[in-house]
Amino acid sequence: MADGHELALPVISTSDNFSMQFHWWRADTLLTKNKYGILEPEASPSTSISDFDLLIMPLLGYDQLGNRLGMGAGYYDRHLESLRDLEKPLRVGIAYSLQKIDLIDTNKWDIPLHGLVNEHGWFTFVE
Repeated sequence: MADGHELALPVISTSDNFSMQFHWWRADTLLTKNKYGILEPEASPSTSISDFDLLIMPLLGYDQLGNRLGMGAGYYDRHLESLRDLEKPLRVGIAYSLQKIDLIDTNKWDIPLHGLVNEHGWFTFVE
């Protein structure tokens, strides 16, 4: 818990099914590198993101419609499919303005962001 907020981090499946779960994180939680070299909580309980208020999502690029480019494996899109039309959790990208792309070609499985924070402030995407 950080300042009264509970935090969770993604943990990807060790199999090749491109699934992901979220596990609770605290400052004393042991982290280990996954197959991509990304640190993940080790041996902490999992949780459902449907209870989250905010989900900070990684990205390589974004457009003015809230579409995002990830790393291409679709972990977040698969995990968020059942929450696609819900306002919670608020899906927020963090990026630099230089990561903005004119328009991203999307697929039916892509899950857009609700908002984005960059060095110029907060931006809300309207459907």
